Amino acid sequence: MKVIAVDGGQPPKSGAMDLTILIQDTNDNAPVFANSTYEVKVFENVPVGTSIVRVHAEDPDSGLYGEVMYSFSPRTQASYGNLFWIKNTTGEIFVGSLLDYEKGPVYHLVVMARDRGPDSLPADATVVVQVQDVNDNAPQVTVNTFVAAGTDSAEISEDAEPGTFVAHITVVDPDSGLNGKFDCSLNDNQFELQELYDGEYKIATTAKLDRERMSEYNLAITCQDLGSESQVSVKHLRVIVTDINDNTPVFERNFYEASVQENNMIGAFILQVNATDSDSGRNGEITYSIEDHLALDSFHIDKKTGEITARSVFDRERLQEVRFSVIARDGGSPPRAASASVLVRIDDVNDERPQFSQTSYSFAVLENEPPGTDIGIVHAADRDTEPFNSFQFSIVPSHPFSDRFSIDPDTGKIITTVTMDREEKPYYTLMVAARDKEILPMSSTASVTVHIGDVNDNAPVFVFPAPGNNTAQVSNTVPKGFAITKIVTRDADIGKNANITYDIVGGNEEHLFDIDHYLGVLLAKGDLSHIDLRLFELTISAEDQGNPRHRVVSTLNIMVNKSIAFSGGSPQPSGSGLIGHNLSIVIGLGCASGVIMVILIIAILCLRRQDRSRREQKYNCRMEALRVMNPAAAKGPGVANGSCGGPDPRLVQQTEFCEEHERPNGYVGSSSPYKGPAWTAKVSNSNHQVTFPIPSHFFSVALLLIPPIAVLFFIASRETELIIVRHNTKLLFAQNAWSVYTKVLTR
Repeated sequence: MKVIAVDGGQPPKSGAMDLTILIQDTNDNAPVFANSTYEVKVFENVPVGTSIVRVHAEDPDSGLYGEVMYSFSPRTQASYGNLFWIKNTTGEIFVGSLLDYEKGPVYHLVVMARDRGPDSLPADATVVVQVQDVNDNAPQVTVNTFVAAGTDSAEISEDAEPGTFVAHITVVDPDSGLNGKFDCSLNDNQFELQELYDGEYKIATTAKLDRERMSEYNLAITCQDLGSESQVSVKHLRVIVTDINDNTPVFERNFYEASVQENNMIGAFILQVNATDSDSGRNGEITYSIEDHLALDSFHIDKKTGEITARSVFDRERLQEVRFSVIARDGGSPPRAASASVLVRIDDVNDERPQFSQTSYSFAVLENEPPGTDIGIVHAADRDTEPFNSFQFSIVPSHPFSDRFSIDPDTGKIITTVTMDREEKPYYTLMVAARDKEILPMSSTASVTVHIGDVNDNAPVFVFPAPGNNTAQVSNTVPKGFAITKIVTRDADIGKNANITYDIVGGNEEHLFDIDHYLGVLLAKGDLSHIDLRLFELTISAEDQGNPRHRVVSTLNIMVNKSIAFSGGSPQPSGSGLIGHNLSIVIGLGCASGVIMVILIIAILCLRRQDRSRREQKYNCRMEALRVMNPAAAKGPGVANGSCGGPDPRLVQQTEFCEEHERPNGYVGSSSPYKGPAWTAKVSNSNHQVTFPIPSHFFSVALLLIPPIAVLFFIASRETELIIVRHNTKLLFAQNAWSVYTKVLTR
C-alpha cells in the first residue's frame, strides 16, 4: 500500500511512501488426504520392494507447517510392518516381504499424515490392499498305509488277491478356483488309483504278485492342478512284497572248528556261525540254538547273531575239546530248520594270576607333603614259574582321583603326585592291579585306602561375632555370672587342631566381663547396674591347639541398656547358639538317673548271685573279676591262668582288645597292675579325668550308668557353673555331658 502525508501550507505540500505488511503463518491447519480410502490390488507373487500405491495429503500452511510426513499407525506398523513399508516424505507404499494369498488375502493399512510444525494435528487414511491369488501351490499328496501315516512305503503279501488295498492317498491344493482343482494318475499297471471322494483315493492291486520275480515296486502318484500355469506334484510310494516261508536256512559250512584258552573270562568270544534264508521278514529271521544240554552248561549262543561265547571257565587238564550241534531255525509258520557241527578245542595258557598279599591295604600320609611322598608298598606274588611269574603293578585309572598317586611298576611302592589337602578330601580309595607280562595277561586287584592326616593349616573362623552380626544387648540388672552370649567359631581342621580356646584380649579394662575359655560363653563378671546405654567393644581371640597354633580376633559389641527388662533368662542373639534349660529339665534328668541306678543295682545283684555257684571251682577267676570291679584293690600282677584250668578264649580275646585299644587311656595295658578282661569308659573335662574299668560281662549294663555319672562329674567340676536366678536354673554343662555320653557310646 502507499502512505501520503500532506501539510497545511498554501499551497499544501505532500509526500508519499510504499508500505508492505507481511502476515506470518501459524500451524493452524491439519494435513488433508486427497482420499479417505485407497484401494489397491496386487498379485501375491509381486517382487519385494515394488511400489503398490501412493497416498497424498496437503497442508495449506507454509514452511515447516505445510511440509507433510507420512507413516503407518502404531497398530498397522506392529501388525503389517514386516509386509509393507511407507516412504515418509512421499507417501509411497512398498512391498516389504513376500505376500501369500493363502495366509492373508486382504490387508487394511492405516496411514497417518502430520506436518513438521510444533503441536501438529495428524490426519489418517485407510489403504485396502487386496492380494490376488496366483497358481503358486502344487497339489500336496499324503500317503497313508497299514505301516504308518504319512509314510513312503507299504507292504503286501505275495499271495494277496487282486483288488487288495495297498495305500490311502489324500490330495490338497490350497489355491483357489481352477488353481485348486487337480487330476491324479499312477505309473504302474500292476496297481490302480481308485477315487473314493473329492481329494481322496486308494491304491489297490490289479493282479497277483510274485516276490521271486519282483520283490518291490516304486509307484509314482502324479497330481496336476488345472491352473493356467499348472503345478505338478509327484509322490513316490515303495511297495514291498512280503514273502511266505518257502525256503530253509542254509549254513555257510556244515562243520565249524575253533579254540579257546583255558581260564577264560565268562562271555569270552569263541566263534560265530552263520546261516542264510532267502525268505524275507519273519520267514527269513533266523534264530540259533544249541540242542546238546551238556554243551549248554559250557557255551552260550546269541540267538540273533550266532555268536558263541563261553558260559563257564575251561580247564584243559580236565577237558581238552567239546563237540556239539548248532540249530538254525527261521521264524515262519511252520518253521524250517538246519544244523551244523561245532568242535571247540581248549588251549593251555599261563593260568596262575598274581595274587596280592592282602585284599585291601590302608596307608596314611600327612597333608601338605610335597609330591613324591612315600605312601606305602603293596606286595603280590605269582605262583607260576618263569617266564610266567613276572608281573607289574599299576593303578586302575577308572577310580576317581587315581591320578593323584603313582605306583612303581616293579616294587609296588605308592607315592603321591600332588600335594594333599585333608580339608578337600580326608581319604582316598584306590584300586591297584598286578598284571603279568604275557600276551594274554592275567591280573588281580586290591583296594588301597590312603588316609590324609591333618596338620594345623587352617585358622579358626568367627561365625559370631562377624561383620553385620557382632552386637548383643544386655540389661544392666543382670547378676554376676549371667551368660550374655556365646562365641561361635568353626575350624576346618580336626582333633586338637580344631579345639578352640577363647579369651578377651581388649576392651575389658574394667573387668566387667569374663569368658569361658573352652565354651566361649561370655559372662557378666562385674556389677553393671550403674551403666546405661554404653557400648563395650570387646576384642575376642580364638586360638586352636595345633602346632603351630593359629589365633584370630574379632570385635564383639555389648550394649548395656537399663531399658531392657531382665526376666531371669539368658538372651539369645543371632549366632550365639546358647540354649537355656529350665528347672524342669534338671528335675527330669535327676529322676531318670535315679530310676536307671535302681535298675542297674538290681541287675548287678542278680548277676552276682548267678556267679556264686561257680565261686568254688573258679576262685582265681573270681578274684580276677573282683579286681575288674575294684582296680584299686589290685596289689600285683594278675593271677596265673593255670589256676583256672587254662585261659578262657573269650577273656584272652577281650584282654587283647583292651590292651590294643585302651592302653593309652587308663589302667588296662602292659603297665597296669590288672591283666584281666576289661573295657574302659572315660569322662573328662579340662581339669579332671576319670577312668572306669568295667568287667566285660557287665559292659552293656554299666554303659547305661554313664549319663548320670557324667552329669554328677560336671556338677562337681570347678569349671561347671550352675546358675540359679529367680528360680530359673541354667545348666551350662548339659551340652558337654551329652557330648561325652555320645562319644563313649560310639566307642
